[in-house]
Amino acid sequence: MNIDQKYPSVAEMEAAAYRRLPPFMRDYLFGALGGNVSRQKNRDDLNAVELMPRYLSDGTAPDIRATLFGRAYDAPFGVAPVGLSGLIWPRAERILAAAAKRHNIPYALSTVATASLEDIRAIAGEHAWYQLYTPKQPEVVKHLLGRCEAVGYDTLLLTVDVPYETRREQDIRSGLTVPPAFNARTVWQMVTHPEWAFACWPRVFQVCQYQAVARDGLARKTSPSPSRPPPSLCVGAWAGIFCRSALP
Repeated sequence: MNIDQKYPSVAEMEAAAYRRLPPFMRDYLFGALGGNVSRQKNRDDLNAVELMPRYLSDGTAPDIRATLFGRAYDAPFGVAPVGLSGLIWPRAERILAAAAKRHNIPYALSTVATASLEDIRAIAGEHAWYQLYTPKQPEVVKHLLGRCEAVGYDTLLLTVDVPYETRREQDIRSGLTVPPAFNARTVWQMVTHPEWAFACWPRVFQVCQYQAVARDGLARKTSPSPSRPPPSLCVGAWAGIFCRSALP
């Protein structure tokens, strides 16, 4: 199959993925909070970025390399963390981590991934970063950071824009819950998307590494003031690179 002919643009690849996913996973991946205003703002900001041409110069081999945190990458961007990626498509985290290493860009693993942080570090090596939602329980924070350091993670992204449980209206409408709860509507969505159902069914209940976080809702387990890092981080529990992550 010629990928360029079948999908001449990213938008056409996105449309194909949209058709393949059942509505509850489609809304989770493509949706945002409320009326999707922030998503549209982000899209508008990206559309406003222009690449300025340099005429009469050699453009056969453009150099887009970038240095971040003392490490050289082949592009000025990386793969952002997306929770539950393995429910969007099997082995998604592993596929993306391997691609990031192959193309020499960073890959950030979500706290609520369906692959272990140890497996992703083994795949991506020094290209692997870890994104942390801050659990209220200090022992969970320490355990997660200890696991990260034990396998060699050196860059931590602390998510600060989820202070409390969010209200994702599209997920409510489509029936997505964490952990998954099935009813006639969600079962029908899976039946009418058999390719996804057969591929992802074994992973449906493997929704995150800490089942207590999944059962009680991630936001209810996070620090009530994530703009201030947990004390365990402040006193030096993390020896690597530390940065905050948030969406406008």
